[in-house]
Amino acid sequence: MAEYLKERYAATAASLSKKLVRRNFQPIICQNLEEAKERALEKIDQNQSVGFGGSITIEQSGIIEELYQRGQKMIDREKTTSPEERHQVMKQALTADCFLTSINGITEDGVLVNIDSVGNRVAALTYGPDK
Repeated sequence: MAEYLKERYAATAASLSKKLVRRNFQPIICQNLEEAKERALEKIDQNQSVGFGGSITIEQSGIIEELYQRGQKMIDREKTTSPEERHQVMKQALTADCFLTSINGITEDGVLVNIDSVGNRVAALTYGPDK
C-alpha cells in the first residue's frame, strides 16, 4: 500500500476513534485483520459463550475457527438441521456472553451503519450481550 494511503487511513482511524469514544465505545485501532483477530480473542474469556451473526469479515479472520479450537462454548446457527432449529439458535445467540458481528459502515461522525436482512445482528448490537 502506498505510504500516503497508510497515512490517510491512520489519520482517519485516529479521528474516528475520538468520535467513537464520545459515543461510549472503546475503539482499538489494528493494522490488519490478523491483529484485529488476536485483539478480539484477548477480549473473550474462555468460560464465555459466544454467538455470532454471520459476518464474512469475521469468518475470513479465522476467529470462529480459533474459538472452536480452544474449546469455546459456541452458539452456532450453521450447525442446525432445520429452519426452526436455526431460528431458535439465532435467538439463543442474543443471550450469549459475547456476540461477534461486524458493521456495514461508519460515518465521519462516528455513527455505525448496519443493514440486516433478518435483524439478529442489529438486535444483538442494540439489546444483546454485554460484550
